[in-house]
Amino acid sequence: MIHERLLFALGGLTSLALAVRGAPLPALAVLGATAVYALVCRFAPTRLRLASAYVYTLWFYEAVAWITPALGTPTWDAALLRADRALFGESPAIAIQTWHTPLLTDVMSLCYLSYHAYVHGGLLWALRRREDAERLYVPLFTAFALGLGGYLLVPATGPAIAYPEAFAAPLAGGWATALNHAVISRGTSLYDVFPSLHVLITLVMLDHDRRHARRRFRVMLPACLGLFVSTLYLRYHYAVDVLAGGGFFALSAALCARRAVADRDAAGAVSR
Repeated sequence: MIHERLLFALGGLTSLALAVRGAPLPALAVLGATAVYALVCRFAPTRLRLASAYVYTLWFYEAVAWITPALGTPTWDAALLRADRALFGESPAIAIQTWHTPLLTDVMSLCYLSYHAYVHGGLLWALRRREDAERLYVPLFTAFALGLGGYLLVPATGPAIAYPEAFAAPLAGGWATALNHAVISRGTSLYDVFPSLHVLITLVMLDHDRRHARRRFRVMLPACLGLFVSTLYLRYHYAVDVLAGGGFFALSAALCARRAVADRDAAGAVSR
């Protein structure tokens, strides 16, 4: 499956880069985790094989927090901020701080949190049937593999962390803001900015639901539109991260479509 090949490549190339950089223990950790994932993919039944991509991706996402320092890659915040200013005059995350109210911050926080319910809930629900799982897991984890590669190639911490002096005051809100802050603080991989996975993965979910789960698509679309705005409002992302999320979505969709055509052609050749 295409997502497995990309995840294997991500793990293998990362372990090689770590070894070249003189970080043998991190290299072995990544190689070991990737080897375990490969063994599960080789011998497990289909649904467990698909679920293992979920586990491996979660592990790799958290591992970015120590892989990036081990690689010694400099952060790209300055370049991303310059790109925003070249495109928009000022980074939208900075420019829209005049919008801030405690109520709106709570609304944006709820929209941002909806990502977790949408993605994790959708993945668990799809595992009920093998066909449903394949339809969702293959494109979703293809996108995750590409996005995690972006994290390693373009590590950045985001406007709020990199440029706190650009904001007149901290974000103020109520319980939803506090909950979102707690979730982000405990679940971040620190260098998780480019591309915005909240945008990339949500677009994959919406595209899947538009074709296969229309009711869920209609329910989630308003929250997802708010989520896209919240990435900037909450100061987590530069606008170029959000645009990159759309670009990575187009790339992942094209890769999956090409693979599907190749698989159909191969099946047709065998049947003949």
